Amino acid sequence: LTAAGADSNYLDWSLVAKSVLQTEGLLHTITLTEPKDRPSSYKNDCLKVKTFFLCYVEKANYTVLHQCGDDTVAMWNALQSLHLDSSSASKMFWLKSIVTEKMEGDNMDAYLDHVQDMYDHLDSLVTQEKPLRTDDILAAAISLAVPPEWQHVLTALLQRPNVTSNEIISALRSEGKLTCNYCDKRGHLKAECHSKMADDLESARKELCKLKVDRKKTTRGKANAVTVQSDNDSSATIDLSDSESAMLVHTTETVSSMSTSMPMNLDSGCSKSMAPPLKPLANVRPASTRVTLGDNSVIKATATSTTTLPLTVDKSVSMLQVPGLNEPLLSVSDLVDEGLVLEFNDQGCDI
Repeated sequence: LTAAGADSNYLDWSLVAKSVLQTEGLLHTITLTEPKDRPSSYKNDCLKVKTFFLCYVEKANYTVLHQCGDDTVAMWNALQSLHLDSSSASKMFWLKSIVTEKMEGDNMDAYLDHVQDMYDHLDSLVTQEKPLRTDDILAAAISLAVPPEWQHVLTALLQRPNVTSNEIISALRSEGKLTCNYCDKRGHLKAECHSKMADDLESARKELCKLKVDRKKTTRGKANAVTVQSDNDSSATIDLSDSESAMLVHTTETVSSMSTSMPMNLDSGCSKSMAPPLKPLANVRPASTRVTLGDNSVIKATATSTTTLPLTVDKSVSMLQVPGLNEPLLSVSDLVDEGLVLEFNDQGCDI
């Protein structure tokens, strides 16, 4: 079952649904049945039909179903009321739809089928007790002509059945005496003001954008804070939220130890591993590379070398030798390039 509206397929759906329920012997679950006449399986039958409804109606219809609990009779009537209600609004909707429908393109058959479908919806609302009157046509014409800021008058009024054009005219005249203290226009109150609704919506949109920005900042800060734990249970948090330079370095507390007993830090903000001069070194080569520290000061690396990592596997990385650093910094990208896998978790980092 599609959503209620101009494209609702309720007439076809209800025909098929009734046929299915009758075939399965479940038709009694959507009709008012005296408790004494209900079979012993009535409760289970209702659960089956409720499941049937939930599986074969679109979610747009769930709102009315939620209000019915496990009462399948109420569910059936609620769906019928939603799609084919007896209010003046439903009758006027289909009447206006037929009158204002315009053919698009050159497919006459499709247009006529669509108009016939709308007529079927309108015809299903017309009975001997509630006939289609010329007064309904006048009411529909007024509804089409009324601007959006006056539509709330009609919305409230048309929820009742058999509303006359005189009632609509009287309500509009009375509303015309009102003045909104928000936009200073006549015809509505502040509670129904379209300008206020638009302004409130814009304010809510801006507030939502602000919350998203704040959330991104918070998330980015958390994502860039990495805790690393070493074999001796010492740990530290490396705050990378201000990483802007490709060679930005962060000085942190001890997180790991090398064979040289020099503490070492794991840093995802560095594009290159670096350290103060270490021994033993291998493949030492002179270098003159500018390095920007976290406080925006600039120092120079004097050499590059190969350093063995304190791991269970034999791995070494190329490191810049920077005399101005207090502790070595291991670049995460360097480790990944060496084929190592880093898994960060709440306890630290497994390499």
